[in-house]
Amino acid sequence: MLVARADNPVPSETKSAINAKAVPSPKLLTPTNHTLLMIDHQSQMAFATASIPITELRNNVAGLAKSAKAFKVPTVLTTVAAKTFSGPIFPEIQAVFPDQTPIDRTTMNAWEDQRVVDKVNSYGNKKLVVSGLWTEVCDLSAVLSAIDQGYEVYIVTDTSGGVSKEAHDMAIQRMVQAGATPITWMAYLLELQRDWARGETYAATTTIAKENGGAYGLGVIYSQEMFSGHEGTTTKPTVISTIDSRKEEKNKVTTWDKNASIKVIQQKNWDIYIAKGVWDSPEQIQLHKDAENARKALNVSH
Repeated sequence: MLVARADNPVPSETKSAINAKAVPSPKLLTPTNHTLLMIDHQSQMAFATASIPITELRNNVAGLAKSAKAFKVPTVLTTVAAKTFSGPIFPEIQAVFPDQTPIDRTTMNAWEDQRVVDKVNSYGNKKLVVSGLWTEVCDLSAVLSAIDQGYEVYIVTDTSGGVSKEAHDMAIQRMVQAGATPITWMAYLLELQRDWARGETYAATTTIAKENGGAYGLGVIYSQEMFSGHEGTTTKPTVISTIDSRKEEKNKVTTWDKNASIKVIQQKNWDIYIAKGVWDSPEQIQLHKDAENARKALNVSH
């Protein structure tokens, strides 16, 4: 075996000729390359679910449904014996898709109901994301069936649940062994967004995080409220003041040049207010320096 040392580098002909490019993996989910199938999120199924607390399950399911809706992902809802045994689909899901009537079945395996399969097929996506109750029955049977028929299947583990932790875990292992890819609902949301500069879905993504994202959502709330945090730029300018406090800021300056002005600069949703003027106190000089630094960072001239 050839071992490289500082005084004996590996010959160039043995090095890997990789020419990587800044492009995403085709294994990643996008808003247009998959369909979401939500199976049997119903009261009767939830009563016996023990692998995840029901309050957490309902929160996660709501986050998943909202994520699909925000990114316009084709979504198929299905229930089992809704009128006679299992009850309606979770209200959190129906609220997100108020105009969609879930396909109600008698089969435990949703993939054995041709209406469900036809609906999934109609969207023409090769990737299929599955979530449901219970993991070891409805999820497992549908996932294995879809994989055998050529679908690339992803299973959302924290919006699914089994009658025990072992039942859930063993079902996930079995699906992964068959070729399914495990994913969580928050990973799903962020995988669809993937670039904070995508302004058309930025607000929806952060709103979902704030409403259903637990500690991460609180972090988003904190950063936005405390210092107008925004992930859509790599340059973090200094915020001198806000529109509401312009007059207050100006009143603090005792010597303000007649030509002083406040210029509003927009860069990827950042509002930077740069004050230009004459300053005669240490505080005013520092404020001016901060403004100038922000101006330079954004490459904005006077």
